[in-house]
Amino acid sequence: MGNEIQSAFDSVYADGPASDPIEPKKSDIRSVVGGTLQTQFDNAYTLVASGTQWKIPVVAASTGNVNIATALENGDTLDGVTLATGDRVLLKNQATLSENGIYDVQASGAAVRSADANDGTEILGAAVFIRNGTANGGKQYVCAAEAPITIGSTALPFREISDQSALNASIAEKADQTEVDEINKKPLPSAIFSEQYAAILATDDNDQVHVAIRQDGSIHPLEAPGYKRFITYVTGTSPNRKVMVERDDGLVFEVAGGFEGDAYNPAMAGSKCRYYVNRGGRVYLEYQEMEPTAGLDPDVTTIAHIVTYGQSLAVGAYSGALLNPTPTFAARSLMFKSGIRTLDLDHSPVYRDRRQDVALLDHLTDAFEKTAGNYGETGWARLAAAVLAGTNALSAAHAALVTAHGIGASSYASLKKGTVPYTNLLVGVRRAYNAARLLGMAYRLPAVIFVQGEGNAAATTAAEYQDNLEELQADLDADIKAITGQTEDVKLIIDQLSSWTRSGVATSGVPIGQLEAAKANPTKIFLVGPKYALAYASDGMHMVANGYARHAEEVARAWRAIQAAAGYSPLRVSSAVRAGATITVATTGGTGNLVIDTTQVPAKANSGLELFQTGGTPVTISTVAVSGTNIIVTLSGDPGAATLQLGFGYTGTINANAGTANAPLTNIRDSSADASLYGGALQKWLCHDLVNVA
Repeated sequence: MGNEIQSAFDSVYADGPASDPIEPKKSDIRSVVGGTLQTQFDNAYTLVASGTQWKIPVVAASTGNVNIATALENGDTLDGVTLATGDRVLLKNQATLSENGIYDVQASGAAVRSADANDGTEILGAAVFIRNGTANGGKQYVCAAEAPITIGSTALPFREISDQSALNASIAEKADQTEVDEINKKPLPSAIFSEQYAAILATDDNDQVHVAIRQDGSIHPLEAPGYKRFITYVTGTSPNRKVMVERDDGLVFEVAGGFEGDAYNPAMAGSKCRYYVNRGGRVYLEYQEMEPTAGLDPDVTTIAHIVTYGQSLAVGAYSGALLNPTPTFAARSLMFKSGIRTLDLDHSPVYRDRRQDVALLDHLTDAFEKTAGNYGETGWARLAAAVLAGTNALSAAHAALVTAHGIGASSYASLKKGTVPYTNLLVGVRRAYNAARLLGMAYRLPAVIFVQGEGNAAATTAAEYQDNLEELQADLDADIKAITGQTEDVKLIIDQLSSWTRSGVATSGVPIGQLEAAKANPTKIFLVGPKYALAYASDGMHMVANGYARHAEEVARAWRAIQAAAGYSPLRVSSAVRAGATITVATTGGTGNLVIDTTQVPAKANSGLELFQTGGTPVTISTVAVSGTNIIVTLSGDPGAATLQLGFGYTGTINANAGTANAPLTNIRDSSADASLYGGALQKWLCHDLVNVA
């Protein structure tokens, strides 16, 4: 759409003869002005309604019906353009409208539809710039067919949406009159040339484009002196194209596409890269910031990315009032502009299929907590601060960036690879990686924190959930390495479910599966510990703000040790051996001597231990005591040839609330003196477990 409307008014309202100098003909107003306005409106409506997919430019377009079988061979002519093998052409005037579309010229024989426009989803809203031709050169057309489209049977009308032939000719003429290096004698690499530009009019000695016509028909102007130049281009073929951006210092950034959809038609819009991405047949226009800001401490040279994932306890559901509504470690603990929760929403299950808006992941700012609906304190702002202090803390050269990608009420199947939340997590990783590099920083991602289990508590066995965790760790490790190129393994940090009774069961395989996954994968999966000693909300499933924040400190302790390759273990049972009526239970992972604590946790029968017996002489637990790092269980007698198991915080009351009052738990903890930012110590509490007695 150029000056058609203005030209129509100029024509109809031109000064007339002396006898009727100003009165235009009503018929001209109806036909010329009215017709032009309707045509231009139809063009604009088609462009918007079709969900435009810009395609690689064609060399020429038809002006009438073309014999596809014989008239598009090497050496044939179309609209004054001599065709060569491999040229792309647009057929828009076929007598049978279903034959319209974008085709590739063959050496001989029938032309074939181009690979990026040979199915219904690719031709829907397909827009293309025509490079050459007597009648069509410089014009743009869009396919106006509505979904669903079946190639070969659905009519494919094409509507003209712009004619820039006069403008392009003017620019070329002006370029001929300048001394801006050599024109069209220094083509950029073919991938860049064919994907981004319809014509390059001027480059400099370093092949930087100064004047060009982009494939969508817009003009790439002479850049202002000192402007940081970016070149955008596409790699791969549909439906797996990726948008790439190269900065003038040679750094290359993968911006979009691949795992998140088919990305194409990039261009710079100020400091942002604009592109289209096709996700499942729907086309989105997106922008990504290529000059992010962060306000970092001048000593920072590395951004450590702390990625959190899972369900509602991973995103601060029902926390109540915030504890950290202001930044806690300015210039070194960071989040994206969106906030810690990357969707900038409450992350409730209604948003499970909501794609990440990358515009929310542009600039970095100091991390703090904020409320969205019933979702408040995640604890992760405190985590970002806690990894910067204490044993194994990050050095002063590090800043911690925290992002939360969990979705409430989600089972593992709703979060595994291939789901929208998983893809959103990878989008966040790619954006954080690019932001760090754009800021001149190194980037580290040593682990992903996964807080989940409630959605699987009622029906998943321990073995099944262990398999889930091992699968997730392997997928995250492979996919994140593919984005960042890191050699450091991506570990999985988990905690232990303590609220399964709210799912309507007395016991659950999930907490046992979590423990067994960590034991079986000591260098890949790390268990922080149970959550039963934390403060829970009145719904008996979620935590209050203090619970989330203290939980985050416990996770931070594990994260610091893991990133420093110091290893980490929760307080757990390592063995249980019986001699007559005495069972000696050895533990590992704690600090100092064990303590039976009935102050922080109300006293439980047998300190939360229970005995399961098959065969032999029936016995019961008489006493439970601790000695150093061992638990001493005294039975009411010698059970003889019995098979025994000990449960540790194993069985609860169906539908009971989580927390210290009613949940399955133990009174046993270690003597750790690790200081909490809230005061007091961060002790480790004994894991939920079911142990065979030898």
